[in-house]
Amino acid sequence: MLMTTTHQQPIPARRRIEDALQELGAERHRLENETDRIDQKIRALLKPARQADITVRDIASMTGLSTQTLHTWHRELMQPIPAIHLGRIGPAPQELVESTLRTMGEEPDREWNAADVRSSIPPEWPTGSTHQVQQALAWLSRSLQIWQTENGYRITPPPPAVDDAPTPSPMEILQRILDELGREYAARKADAAAVLAAVEELLPNGFSASARAAGDDRCVFVQSQDENDVPPDLKRRIEAVAQEHGYKTLFAFVG
Repeated sequence: MLMTTTHQQPIPARRRIEDALQELGAERHRLENETDRIDQKIRALLKPARQADITVRDIASMTGLSTQTLHTWHRELMQPIPAIHLGRIGPAPQELVESTLRTMGEEPDREWNAADVRSSIPPEWPTGSTHQVQQALAWLSRSLQIWQTENGYRITPPPPAVDDAPTPSPMEILQRILDELGREYAARKADAAAVLAAVEELLPNGFSASARAAGDDRCVFVQSQDENDVPPDLKRRIEAVAQEHGYKTLFAFVG
């Protein structure tokens, strides 16, 4: 009769291996949950990021997520815009933004730029300068009603881009976020300084002005000692200069 023997690990060694595997499994599960939590935070910031005019490609670069994933999330977050499908039928638009949407709805697969949209808006609809149409397109894109592409804007999402870029390290991601915030702050500061300088050129003695740029809240504050000291013509000139830079004007009178 042949005798066979089975070699088994000693019980203490087997138990140490099982404990190590269970610990690694728990750690892996914890990291997966942490990744899901971070992804949800990034997803929650996607809409505010687009409202701040940060592109999907820039978000991918800063977070290490693929543009394909971000495009998918973007599609899910896009607002329904039934008015866009009216095209040139139905009641006339009431404002330039709606004119822009309805004009783009005539060719839903086209990539539009501001000049093309402006030239295609029917003459009886609300319209504006090419710059104003560009502002309308940018606002619609930031509010996730239309899609910004490399070449313009469209109302249907473009095909997801394939991203083969290496995943940056957490420190690289943090540095990119800090760099972007620094550029945004510098741009706001320079913009506020430019409009303030233009307004101050119009102010006579006894007036002072300040400018504030916080996101979409852009204001120029003009202060004088007496309301009667601000002639209507001067008010109009100040408001026109501020409006050119995208600022509204508030007048304050201190006795």
